[in-house]
Amino acid sequence: MRQAFRKNSAKINLVLLDIALSGVSGVDVLNQLKKIEPSVPVIFMSAYIEDKSEAISFGAVDAIRKPFDLEDLKRQVLAALSER
Repeated sequence: MRQAFRKNSAKINLVLLDIALSGVSGVDVLNQLKKIEPSVPVIFMSAYIEDKSEAISFGAVDAIRKPFDLEDLKRQVLAALSER
């Protein structure tokens, strides 16, 4: 994953990342991504996150609670991209 991200980081405008991943924490993945490309915006997707401030404290720009409405996700993605 790190090699693929490092190789393509200039082409990646945004990352949608689940907090609960198999075998690794989404927060750990976020930290690894930020070491490679600190400016990439990350939006956490999770059924477990209670509020956005928790995601922001981990370094994400936003969070969306699953299950989510696609229009809500679209709004959050567009907002994150406009701030970049």
